[in-house]
Amino acid sequence: MDNVLDNKKEKTAVKRKRIVRKKKTKGISFKKFLAIYSIVLGAIGVFLLILLFFFLKDYESSIPANKMDKILADMKTSKLESIIEDANIEYNEFEDSAYISTKLKEKIGENELSYSKKLGEYSASNPVYTVSAGDEDLCTISLKKESKKSGFFRNWKLEDVTFAAVAGSDELNITVPTNSTVYLNGIEVSDSYKTSTGVEFEPCLNVSKYVTTPTEEVYTVTGLNLMPELTVNYEGYELEYETSDNNLTALYPSVDSMYETASANAMEVLECYGKYIINRGSLETLSSHMLGKAKTYVANIPAVWAFLVGKKFSYEFRDMATSNFRVYSSDCYSIDVSCVLYVNWGDGEKSYDTNYRYTFVNVNGSWKVADLSVL
Repeated sequence: MDNVLDNKKEKTAVKRKRIVRKKKTKGISFKKFLAIYSIVLGAIGVFLLILLFFFLKDYESSIPANKMDKILADMKTSKLESIIEDANIEYNEFEDSAYISTKLKEKIGENELSYSKKLGEYSASNPVYTVSAGDEDLCTISLKKESKKSGFFRNWKLEDVTFAAVAGSDELNITVPTNSTVYLNGIEVSDSYKTSTGVEFEPCLNVSKYVTTPTEEVYTVTGLNLMPELTVNYEGYELEYETSDNNLTALYPSVDSMYETASANAMEVLECYGKYIINRGSLETLSSHMLGKAKTYVANIPAVWAFLVGKKFSYEFRDMATSNFRVYSSDCYSIDVSCVLYVNWGDGEKSYDTNYRYTFVNVNGSWKVADLSVL
């Protein structure tokens, strides 16, 4: 009897052990499943995060403004040369990529670079921006989409760069004294660029009766990207020049050895004029300094302060000065002269600002005013 009970207990214990062993086996299998599931889920999460990262990165690259940010950052570094090389820039014989890079570096300097959408040209499919260095417009940059996707989107790339100073299709007109030698960026401009010769000009339009009329020539150059460095040599002088839009005008030289005489002549004529209009000088004296158009001009000017006749008054020439002295030849020059003519007649006073440009010619060894204009 005891043996039977013992056998039952033993069998029951074995069953319990089997049940416990099965539970443990199931627990281990479930844990393995959870571990594998977690690993797979984590891998999928990491993959999705990586995918999202590259998606966002490609999306940012597909925004044209971000491309412009990168271009502007590169323009402040040595990568500027690469930008110029990649741009669709056409050059003529007076420019090359190295020159463009050098001039842009000078313009950029320490200035802050910025960009804005170009009015009238910008669109979502054709982004065009104006780039400025400080307050100065530097260039216009247009972008285009790359032909193939580099990821999820097509990125933007540089298409074209045009410059604010001289648009590529515009003409640059250079006016110089006849027989000048002209250089652009150190390269001589040949006669093939001349578009006008023998051009007469103010203030020498009325001197032909007395001296050989000075003339000018015009060169026209197209296709420049930047305003060039102009050098004009004329009879041993390197001339100054003025800029107005796309027109450069070289100025005839100011000859130091002639200036003192020219200035004295101009002031003498101006004093004769001032005395005449306040009835302290004669038309005859004033006219003796004149020829041609100038003589006709003063003959038709009345003594405008005739009301001073019979009155006692004092006068003085204040702030007399000469400037803008230009020599056209050994027998022709022009000079600007100015003063304030002050008159006091006791119960009143008046100041008369006087500014003239006189064109002098040398006739028989004497300098005369052949033309004049009020400034």
